[in-house]
This record gives sequence, C-alpha cells and structure tokens, in this order.
Amino acid sequence: MDIEFQNQSNSSSSLLSHVVLKRPLFLNGIKTCKVSSNLHVGTSGQSVGYSINKVVKASLGEHLERLSLFKSKLKPDDERAMYFDAFNILSGETIQVPTSDILLEYNLPFFKHYKNMDSLYSDTCGVAAHINSRDAMLSGFLEFVERQSLIHTWLTERIGTSVRLDTIKDEHLHKTIHHLKRFVNEIRLFNISISKHVYVILTLGFHDKYFSVGVSADPNLDKAINGSLNEFAMILEGSILAEKESMEEQPFHDSQLYSEIFYNLSVEDFRNKFKFLLQSPPMDREVESKEYTFNQLIHNVSEELKIPIYCTFIPSFIESGPEKIVKVFSPDGYPHMNTELFDPEDFKISNSLPYNGFPNKGVHIPFP
Repeated sequence: MDIEFQNQSNSSSSLLSHVVLKRPLFLNGIKTCKVSSNLHVGTSGQSVGYSINKVVKASLGEHLERLSLFKSKLKPDDERAMYFDAFNILSGETIQVPTSDILLEYNLPFFKHYKNMDSLYSDTCGVAAHINSRDAMLSGFLEFVERQSLIHTWLTERIGTSVRLDTIKDEHLHKTIHHLKRFVNEIRLFNISISKHVYVILTLGFHDKYFSVGVSADPNLDKAINGSLNEFAMILEGSILAEKESMEEQPFHDSQLYSEIFYNLSVEDFRNKFKFLLQSPPMDREVESKEYTFNQLIHNVSEELKIPIYCTFIPSFIESGPEKIVKVFSPDGYPHMNTELFDPEDFKISNSLPYNGFPNKGVHIPFP
C-alpha cells in the first residue's frame, strides 16, 4: 500500500511538505520513502530497504542533512560564517576551512562578500548525519572513502575486482538481488576500494531501456554489498520513471547537476562509460571482512593513503535537535565529484594510488 502525506499549507517556511512511503516496483517488502519540503528543491531525502522504520529514519536524516547544507541558519555576523573549524580525527589538530567548501547554497547572506562566486563549488561528499557524534563521524568517513574510491576509479579507469553473485551466501542479499533481477537483464558488483581496509562495492545494472548504479563502503563485505544494492534500487526507480517520461519535461535545479547528467544518458552510453570495469577479475571470497575500532580504521586508511583526515561539524537546521551533522574530508583528497572542475594531479591522493594516466580527466562521473 502506498502512503502519501502532503502539507496543504504549501508555505515556503514548511520544514516538511511532502512524504511518500511506497512499494512501487519491488515486491515482498522492499519499501521506498521520500521526504521533501518547500524550502529548497535540493533538500529531498530518500531511502530504500525492508524496514519501514529504518527507511523513514534514513530519509528524514538525509532531508535534515540537506536542509542544513542548503538553508544554513548562520548569520552574516556569525564568527563561523566565513570559516568552519575542522579537526584532524587522529591528532586533534585544528584548521579552518572556508564555508564555501562545506555549504551548498551560495545565495545565502554571508556569501555576498565573496569574490569570484562562479569558482565556488561543493557537494555532499563525506557528509553524514546521526543522533550521536561517533556514528556520524564513522558514516561520514565511510562516505569519504566511498567517494574518493569512486572518483579515482572513474578518473583513471582503474579496474576493480568482480563479486560473483553465486559466491554471496547471505540470504537477505540473495533475496534483494532476486527482486532486482525482475527489472534488469544484467547486474554486476565490483569492489573498487582504494583501501585494503574498507570494501567499496559498486553495483551496475542494465535493462534494454534503463540502467542503474549504487555504491557503498564498509569494512564488512556483506554490509557494503547491502548498502550498494539499496542505493541501486533507489536509483533504478528514478531511471525507470525517467524512461517513462520525456527528459525534456524534467525541470532540474542547479543542485541536481549530477542527476541531470545521469538521467539524460542512454543505456548504451552508460554501459560504455563503465565498460572498463566489466573486465575486472573475480574477487577472492575467502578474504574475511575486517574488524577495527574507529580509531584503528581511521589510522590505517590515513596511513595507507598518506593523507590527513579531518572532520567538521555542521550546524543543524533544527537548532535544538539531537542530530549531529558532519563532513569528513582531506585537503589532500579529491574535493568533490564534479570532475570537470579540477585537475586530479593537483591533489596528493592521486600520487598515493596506482594509476596509468587520467583518461576521464575533465569528464563528469555518470553518478546521480
């Protein structure tokens, strides 16, 4: 049964204007929740999973995260308005980071004194929200490793290792893959991680008329696969809907640049962009999932990649709420996913990783 709630006031100040909870495509319990408001088109939150409780919480968390990035309540005279304090997660050393590297809406009052506004760019890489600081930082860190792996894989056309579906033993994962195969002719999973301490699973799927992708990171392989499949299912729904409607009728906001590029691709174009991964050798399933403390995990990855890893806390849109919103990043890592705007050789991380040139330098990643 589909459940839809709409705030009839349509007020521009409404925190929550639209909530949709449904099972539009996937049977036997897979659910989708999407929440949005009138405050900003880029603030919608969406999640897919088997538990109503979990998908609603995840959607609301992402929605609040985006609101805090697009509709920050920082005032022009606030001392934090120009810079955010960030700390090295391992050493505690602090640095100041320009607000323009963290927030996403440059029409906010405190940006009016910025010069060269056209050169500013940021996205949600490394951003996460949770009800406690530790889990928010862990989620942000895994998001950081995930996106750095995706960016480097794309720029270098570096192959990963292929996860054979017949080697997956978890029943829940088999159930999810079985449902997804009702909507795609082919589904492939790859480990594209730049770190031996974290799995980053990229899922690709193709149908005659639509396609999808999902990516997720975790030290536990099955958890990384599960997260990737859930994101794949969510993006697949958007791809199917986009195929049914003319893309010329889809109004995209500036904040939806990645989605606009992605959903305007043809199936053939999408497959060709990722064809280098299809040559990946099979992954050794005998490799066990990793178990680390939080500090061990950060230390191992930071040392492996030869870059410092920082975290900054972002003021929540709901000032009295318990949510903690963070961005985990490295000044030496890739700054965002808009690969058209930076030279990868300017960042130290590219020298810490194997590569044979950057064939996709200056080309957008086909990821929404």
